[in-house]
Amino acid sequence: MDINQEDMSDPISGSDQNLNEVLKNETITLPMNCTGSGHTICCVCLLDIKEHAKTISSEDRDLVLLKKNVFIPEGARCCSVHMINHQLTTASIDRVAPLSIQYKKFNSSDIQVLVTKWQMLFEKKKRLDFDNLHSLSDDEYKTFTSLSKTQFDDLIFQISMSKIRNSRFNHISRREIIDQHTSAIASQLMCGDEADKVIVVADSTYIFIQKSRNNNFQRKTYSLHKKRSLLKPMIVVSTTGYIIDCIGPFFSDFSNNDASIMKNILFRNTNKIIDWLNQDDVVVVDRGFRDSVDIMEGLGLKVALPPFLNGRRQFTTTEANQSRYVTKIRWVVEAANARIKQFKFFSNTVQNSSLPHLEEYLSIFLEKNNLKKLTSKWEIINHTNILDEFPILSENDIVNNITLGVFQLKRARSYAEEKTSTTDLTGPVDYTMYRCKEFPDIIRIPTRSAHVNRLTHNPIIQFTSNDILEWWCDCSTGNGMLGCCSHIASAIWFLSFERWQSHNRQMPSGDFINLATDASLLSDFYDSTDDEDGTN
Repeated sequence: MDINQEDMSDPISGSDQNLNEVLKNETITLPMNCTGSGHTICCVCLLDIKEHAKTISSEDRDLVLLKKNVFIPEGARCCSVHMINHQLTTASIDRVAPLSIQYKKFNSSDIQVLVTKWQMLFEKKKRLDFDNLHSLSDDEYKTFTSLSKTQFDDLIFQISMSKIRNSRFNHISRREIIDQHTSAIASQLMCGDEADKVIVVADSTYIFIQKSRNNNFQRKTYSLHKKRSLLKPMIVVSTTGYIIDCIGPFFSDFSNNDASIMKNILFRNTNKIIDWLNQDDVVVVDRGFRDSVDIMEGLGLKVALPPFLNGRRQFTTTEANQSRYVTKIRWVVEAANARIKQFKFFSNTVQNSSLPHLEEYLSIFLEKNNLKKLTSKWEIINHTNILDEFPILSENDIVNNITLGVFQLKRARSYAEEKTSTTDLTGPVDYTMYRCKEFPDIIRIPTRSAHVNRLTHNPIIQFTSNDILEWWCDCSTGNGMLGCCSHIASAIWFLSFERWQSHNRQMPSGDFINLATDASLLSDFYDSTDDEDGTN
């Protein structure tokens, strides 16, 4: 472009002005894949819009152009079903297709604005945007959750409409605690013949947190006992370990000991605890609650705590027995505190950024813990009770349709022999299991681990008279979808195949247990020392 500088009084400002005019007026014509732009035809599904037409926003038009290279003209409309919260859904964007190729003119300003918008979209775009549930495809839903998009949305809706049902005092009645969550020994020791008294055990636990730059908060959360910053929730459980409530958290300085925390809870009637407890109910605590005993007794509660020597050298017989009673009963709250620390989040130092949600996290733990503590809906039966209902299968059927391999079948006999305590599996054996009272076609067969002596796995099987429908086990591989673990295979093999065999297949390893002597069988005998023998 030629510019005559002699005609300009200000060469610099004149050149800038002419350049801007040139850039503003300069245009470029591009062939674009375009959708329809009418008000009666949907630009997404190309069908007639019957009612509730929606105008495509400029943000969605830019996004479609960026993702699919399809230009949606300004003012184009679509059916209302393609939008959620005034935005095109992911499925609708994927469905957009060009209707024709049209030549569109763009000036430099249009191109600059378009590039700027694309840059902003790119910077804001997340690979996995969990804040926008409609940004994920159905395949991504199935990959991350094993649920379809519709199923996941329904699950989220049901959860949002529900409340925490297995925590706080109002989630369970006194009668349920008495009938289902009170141990017989606690009832006998603390209540005697009084059958309508609730027995609860209370104690605080520790949740370690980070140091804080806020001096006041740091002083109130520093425990002189633990020499660390921590918060203290108060746990209230039944005598079977069922967690009734978790109150708090509270600070942990010298003025927030167990007694002062209990006073605060009772004075404020936290979570309606006083309304839930009745007169003469028993509260089992340790010696740290001694300064709150008067408050509890003033409310009509009976307090059971270990006695104090008070300068004496020995407890009386009654006091010694009382101390043992309390120790025998209150261990369940220590076990409940230990279950909290089984969660990695609570066992480690909690980040201070998580403190606003700490009470919610504790509620989630209680919900999960108490679901495991619900009253059992299983009845114990012998295998002969369901033998005629269980399907008859061959070993090939088990290998090809259930285990998908022979390894589990080789281990099946070992688990079955240990459960029945015999190697003759075709004769009369005691093979106990549990049957669901609500769904009789579901059974649970407790099976001892082959590697950990104290561990018992619980394979669960659903069946009909013709087929095995579903199975699951709580072992490390029991949740797989391809094949099954050895615990499940053993139960299916024994019930569907081995019990129908006419002759016993003797395995040499079954007699190996008799080839060595177990010295632990004599461990209960008293072994006197040489010094004691010398004094006789």
